[in-house]
Parts: sequence; C-alpha cells; structure tokens
Amino acid sequence: METYTFCLLPNHFHLLVRIRNFTDLPKTDQTLQHGTELITSPERIISEQFRRFFVSYAKSVKVQQEGTGSLFQKNFRRKQVDSDEYLTTLIAYIHQNPQTHGICTDFTDYPYSSYQKMMNPTPTRLMKRQVLDWFGGNEAYQYFHQNAYESRSISDLIIES
Repeated sequence: METYTFCLLPNHFHLLVRIRNFTDLPKTDQTLQHGTELITSPERIISEQFRRFFVSYAKSVKVQQEGTGSLFQKNFRRKQVDSDEYLTTLIAYIHQNPQTHGICTDFTDYPYSSYQKMMNPTPTRLMKRQVLDWFGGNEAYQYFHQNAYESRSISDLIIES
C-alpha cells in the first residue's frame, strides 16, 4: 500500500492510502506469515496488515495514556476516493482534523500528522512528491490548507460521526 496522508489522534486516526496492484508486487510480498499459516489471498493479507497496525496503534496509545480496555469504539471504516475534488479536500480534512476536534489550536503544528512531513525533504515512505505535485507545489499545498478548504464541501462524503 502507498500512504499519502495520515493523522493520528488519541481516539481515532485517518489514513489516505492506495492499495497497490497485488500482481505488481514482488513474490516475497505476495504472502504473509500469520502464526503457522501462510496467507496468500490479497484481501486476507491486507486485512491482516491493517489488523496488526490497529493492534500496535492501540497498544501504543494505551501505554502513552496509561489506559486500559478497548481504544476503538467503532469498527474500521473505509471510503473509496472517487473524484479529484474529493481527493483534494480529503487531504486537507485529514490534516485539519486535530484542530477540528480541539486537540490543538493550529493543525500545522500537530506532530502526529503528515502535514509538515510533506514539506520536509527528509525521505519517508509517504508519497510526498505526488501529494505536493497534486496541489501544484509547496505554496499551493499550504495555501489550500489555510484558505481554500471548507469541510462542508465534503460533509456528505465523511463517514465520521
């Protein structure tokens, strides 16, 4: 999978990812070991990888906040990005989420988001160049996030409650 945008919050997170074509992957990535079982189904591999991520994330947050019990109140949900407009506004929506939920006063300073990482030249696994190019460069990326985005423009596409 390719990660385009993320935001990790204390009680939920947002990921904008694209699942690669399974047949384009190296043979070593077309299987996954789960205990004694060797998983070869693309759907099961993706599901298992997300399960592992969710478990790791929940454990990390629980340790950090000294919590117990279930971290997630709702099941994992996903929404297909099916238009250019949705993709553009979704990226900003994800980055602005900590400010929207009152977790910080300025989303641009939030450390658990890909917003700042996009403009940092340090190599990561994020699809930074593709995101910045989508907006037309760093300045246009920043401008859209600060000025042009309105959550109501995608309110009918959001699956949060």
